[in-house]
Amino acid sequence: MELTGLQNPVVKAAAELKQKKYRTQNGLYLAEGLRTAEEAVAYKAVETLFYVATDDDRTMRLLEDAAMQNIKLVCVNENVMKKIADTETPQGIIAVCKMRQPKLETLLAGGKMLLVLDRVGDPGNIGTMLRTADAAGIGGLVLLKGCADIYAPKTVRSSMGSLFHIPVLSGVSEQEFVSAAKKAGYIPPSGVIMGIYARTDNYRGVHKAPANEVVYCTGLKTNYTKGEQDVLNPEGINLIRNLPGQAFCTRQLLIRYCSNSL
Repeated sequence: MELTGLQNPVVKAAAELKQKKYRTQNGLYLAEGLRTAEEAVAYKAVETLFYVATDDDRTMRLLEDAAMQNIKLVCVNENVMKKIADTETPQGIIAVCKMRQPKLETLLAGGKMLLVLDRVGDPGNIGTMLRTADAAGIGGLVLLKGCADIYAPKTVRSSMGSLFHIPVLSGVSEQEFVSAAKKAGYIPPSGVIMGIYARTDNYRGVHKAPANEVVYCTGLKTNYTKGEQDVLNPEGINLIRNLPGQAFCTRQLLIRYCSNSL
């Protein structure tokens, strides 16, 4: 049966998840679009799946996979889909997903390389960095206080499913992170942190990230060394920051711009 009422409590509750306060209250967020919904179902993160009736084979396979996981399936008309969706022209499928945030100590205990974002304010940029981290084999993403919401609809869309591939922790203070990372045996402060960047050299593909180090990207305007070009810089700012006494130094993480990642 197709759900058509715009004031239906189920529809209203889903539409409210476009606002951060309701996402936080309910521990839920929206994953819009077929590809993102596929990843969400594959990683067992979905609570409810809203869809517009279709005979598209790919969508039908997704609905079958969701049914096998006992995910609640709700068929809606296009007007209801537009009410729930964050985009002007929704693809006809939206997943309501459960937030999964690891504890900081658990994330650090893995000993893998982490990407730490500091005051990166654009949700789309965070999604791009998340995709890049996923492609580079980074073991987790930490968003310090002051970053945009990792669960904002635009962030989730721009991550293109990478949000479900690696653990993400948000709302951590810089002091808390640095203290916990030192205790976990991460590389001690060395003065300069480099963000993820691409080189002009003839590197191909993506180099695996070394373990037990931190890549640090900041949303603040800073200076960078002459000769370092093609900085992964979606906010139009530089990603190399001097933080004497509070910095983690990483060896160069070499990432070549490629269509699948960026």
